[in-house]
Amino acid sequence: MLCLAMALMALVQADPKDKEIEAKLKNLRLTIDFKDATLDALADYLRDVADLNIVISAKVEKRDGITIKVTDLPLKSILGLVLKPRDLMWIVKDGVLTICTKIEDPVVLEIYDVRDLLYSPPDFPGVEKTLEGAAFDDPPMATTTVEFPLEELVKGHTGGKSWDEPGRTIMLSNGLLVVKQTKAAHAQIRRMLGELRKMK
Repeated sequence: MLCLAMALMALVQADPKDKEIEAKLKNLRLTIDFKDATLDALADYLRDVADLNIVISAKVEKRDGITIKVTDLPLKSILGLVLKPRDLMWIVKDGVLTICTKIEDPVVLEIYDVRDLLYSPPDFPGVEKTLEGAAFDDPPMATTTVEFPLEELVKGHTGGKSWDEPGRTIMLSNGLLVVKQTKAAHAQIRRMLGELRKMK
């Protein structure tokens, strides 16, 4: 079972081109000044400056009236400022950054190794010695570890109501969290697991 899960993890690893785009989104800082521009004009500018393949979905209707002036801001933040108020988003797939509606966010499978969050090392307390009693007492048993409901925790704090939609699933098996959700929800899950690891 573990070998199968690890094979699945290898299959769902991000494409190198996608990783390159994600790195640019995070690390490339830009200064831009657009007034009452179109989304197409902004996409053309970002395509040239960032050297990215950027496509706007045909389902995106409102494409004009964009005004934004920012200095030394990551590309990811710039896209967020422009797209979120319009209820739009971006998807990185097959080496292309696609600007699309939230309805178009595809459901993808990702597997998270969460064994470190589920189990704590057993506590083996030392032998308590007193002046009375036998010289060697039996050591106390190790405390048992208890799994906490990680699936419910993830569903309660990520993805919002999207978990009620068909095709969204979450299953915990042998320390691996198998999730079918949108890329936006997966980003929230990764952040949440990271925060849980910091608190451990």
